[in-house]
Amino acid sequence: MIREQIVQGISPAGLARTAAFATAIATFPLIGTTTTLCVICGWVFKLNQPLLQVINYLLFPVQIFLVPVFIFYGENLFNVPHVPIKPSEVIALFQT
Repeated sequence: MIREQIVQGISPAGLARTAAFATAIATFPLIGTTTTLCVICGWVFKLNQPLLQVINYLLFPVQIFLVPVFIFYGENLFNVPHVPIKPSEVIALFQT
């Protein structure tokens, strides 16, 4: 089972597809859901799971960086008032 996951999608096209899926999923704005999404997409599309998870974990800082960007675009998209984001409050929320 584990060996199958390691060698699955090992062709150049399969690795490129895996990297593309992992990058798209890793920047999903809902923190804590990307690992599960990667497992599901990897299973459905027969992607290389180890590579999928490595890219997912490497892009976690990018996901954190993009959260305020997604909030800003969401505010504009839904025409709601701006919500100020203070890094100290975000850090305090993550610690609790």
